[in-house]
Amino acid sequence: MSRSLRCVSVLAATAATAATVATAAVTIASFSTAPVHALPIPLDPSDPTVSELWVNPSARADDEISDVDLEISSFTMPNNGLAARVGESVKAQVKVTNRTSQTLSNITLQARRQEASFDVASARVAATSNAYGYFGAASTLDSELEPGESVEVDLEIPLDSLLISQAGSFPTMLELSGQLDGVASHLDSQRFLLPVVDDAQELDAPTPTTMIYPISAQTNVLGGETGEAPEDPPLLVSSDALAGELEASGRLQKLIDAYLHSSPAVQQATCLAIDPQLLDVVDRMTGGYTVTDTRPSTVRQNQRLRELWTADNQPNPGTPGTGAEDAAVFLEKLRQAAASSCTVALPWANTDLNAVSETGNQWLMREALQRGVSTFEEVLGVVPESNVVIPGNGYVDPSTAGDLGWADNALAPDQAWEVQSQDLVASADASEQSALDNPKPTPGNVEAPTPTTPVSVLVSDNTVWRTTSADRFHSLAPGVTAVSYQGSLSATLATLGENPETVGYSNPDSRYDYAMDSESARNLTGQAALRLTVDNGDEDSPVLVMPSAVLGADDGEMLLRTTEELLLDGSARPFSLKDYLTTNAEQQSILNAATTPPDDTAFGAPYDDPATLTETEILRTTQQAEYIDDLTGIMFNDPSIALTRYGFTAPLRHDLLRALSINERRSVARHSEAASRADRLLNGNRDTLQKLRSSVALLPPGNVYTRTSDSSPLLIVAQNGLPLPAETQILYSGNQQAHINTPGVVRIPAQGSITLQMTADLPDESARTDLTLWLASPDGATISEPVEITVQPRPNLSITLFFVAAGILAVGGLLFMKKKRNVEKRLPGTGSPKPPPTH
Repeated sequence: MSRSLRCVSVLAATAATAATVATAAVTIASFSTAPVHALPIPLDPSDPTVSELWVNPSARADDEISDVDLEISSFTMPNNGLAARVGESVKAQVKVTNRTSQTLSNITLQARRQEASFDVASARVAATSNAYGYFGAASTLDSELEPGESVEVDLEIPLDSLLISQAGSFPTMLELSGQLDGVASHLDSQRFLLPVVDDAQELDAPTPTTMIYPISAQTNVLGGETGEAPEDPPLLVSSDALAGELEASGRLQKLIDAYLHSSPAVQQATCLAIDPQLLDVVDRMTGGYTVTDTRPSTVRQNQRLRELWTADNQPNPGTPGTGAEDAAVFLEKLRQAAASSCTVALPWANTDLNAVSETGNQWLMREALQRGVSTFEEVLGVVPESNVVIPGNGYVDPSTAGDLGWADNALAPDQAWEVQSQDLVASADASEQSALDNPKPTPGNVEAPTPTTPVSVLVSDNTVWRTTSADRFHSLAPGVTAVSYQGSLSATLATLGENPETVGYSNPDSRYDYAMDSESARNLTGQAALRLTVDNGDEDSPVLVMPSAVLGADDGEMLLRTTEELLLDGSARPFSLKDYLTTNAEQQSILNAATTPPDDTAFGAPYDDPATLTETEILRTTQQAEYIDDLTGIMFNDPSIALTRYGFTAPLRHDLLRALSINERRSVARHSEAASRADRLLNGNRDTLQKLRSSVALLPPGNVYTRTSDSSPLLIVAQNGLPLPAETQILYSGNQQAHINTPGVVRIPAQGSITLQMTADLPDESARTDLTLWLASPDGATISEPVEITVQPRPNLSITLFFVAAGILAVGGLLFMKKKRNVEKRLPGTGSPKPPPTH
């Protein structure tokens, strides 16, 4: 409903009071700067164990008390611009909602501000303070709100009423107060950073500016996919949400439209950072796909007759996806943009590289860093910027730095697999327990090579503090250099959009539930933060704009438009990503002087990161990654089959990278759903691995073998339900003195079986021996489920003759006694007398 406004004049604070407020101490809860280890299991952000890692309990506590909400639907700047000028007014469309059970009266809205922020870090802390000493005009509604009612009003905020007389970025609060049951109190507020410009202001030399423009999304590919060739496997997704983002009004389509409509100068200062997993899935969507919750098995499994009777032979076929045409349109626009623009690959699925490093699995790290290059070439027809790594969480752990050398590798992962497989060494510790079930998996020991061309890693500037550094360049490991960007700006831009994020490198004092402020308020704050950062830069301090990987369409357009204004008014000049990553001679000389690598406390997360992957998730990923490697190792490529062994298992590794994705992990509202999605992915991936494991099996004709002699063979069938031939060997455990003469490494045809013959040397020929047998890869990694067999000793001849003779005597005795009784019955007087008649 519409209500008129009644203005009430309120005197502005005096300059002396404002100065006092500007220097006043802010009471904020203290936090430890020593990061904690990963949690054992995922926890909801509201859990008391982790809640204070997400939200400073002292920040904006007054806004959490009442159930009256204040929202800012939109801002309107004079002349439809992005910022206001000195002497102008800002219009805001405001909505007040009464969610209490009481009548709300005397509803008053008032704008207040602090002194202009000198940098973004101070502006972030100011947003948590209540010390807004400059008061603007107050506006009071002329009627009341009953429980459940809401009202929308158009509010005008004259800058003169806030005593703003010069350009700057001003922390501003729109305060809501009123009376509930006759008691007047503060009810809610909206906080934002207000950008004010002055055309008459003299500018210094323009700041070199470049922007990362991310394009990433959840793809919802159903877990457990395996590769096929020469065509891709049918695309199965659990949700068609991506199709909505690809519609003409969808987020992804609007993001690329905004970029294509930007000026050449803006495009020169921008680099498209694209998730290669998104590219791959959208490209496959153009050929049609299915929305389903069931993935049929792609391998032949050994099933008992009873299982065949009870199996679901008609799994859910799903429904056709709706986004094929929109996917084709989006790809065409993306190709158009990429053809003449800078492009760079995000890690596959924007996965957490620190978590990938913790698995110790080189193939996961290779897929995360290397697969993007070939995907760009295949789908977009362009080669992205090489040897550039963009960690999704904004920092790298010391244990991760060396692994980033995999970004500089001439061999694709599938080629590298074939090279390394020639040098496999058999394991000395064989066990029937596969990696899939090992509670303490043992990571591989293959270290990344030292890059021949340096690898550049983009990180927040407060995540490197004790390294050999030259301005924004920091030596992390041999051949691996961190290039830092303005972390406060990035942390602020991460709060944009529908699901604001809490970054792990942000100051805990400034953490609160950013969704308390409306999207439009956070959008305006992001714009002001960008202007402030560029204003503070200079020729020797270029600016790199790093928003969240899941950037909203409206926020992306705002960043492009703001960058264009800064370029046009001379505040900034275009600076390419390549230029930002390139050292000058002096900087390189300093980096070259580094003689020892930094220690384990020289860089990393400066504060506790609440979105860190948990120990359980990393353990499950490690187990599955190792078993995928073992499974790949038993197969061998066949020239007559287009599919390769690495190509067959690569999608399973991609599942694991998606499970470790940063996307939505850093959002208070979406964290738990992101963790649940990872759990479903890991479950689906494990289900497929279980099916693959059961398709490679030993099938004994019986569980008990009875030998007639020492050379009697033990026969067993080895089955392979995989689409490629398998090289495997039989391993066993049991009595340490027992020895089974196995046939060694054998080849089982694709989706076929062979009968194997073994002999046994047993320690005690007169006792039975229990053995456990399983199939393993040539290097000893357990593949199949173990089977239990019992070997019975051959019969002893003397004992056998004794029992045969005893049996003959027993049978003879029985026959003699039976014959004797029959003779006695036939002799007179020897039979029993007949009973007398009864009638």
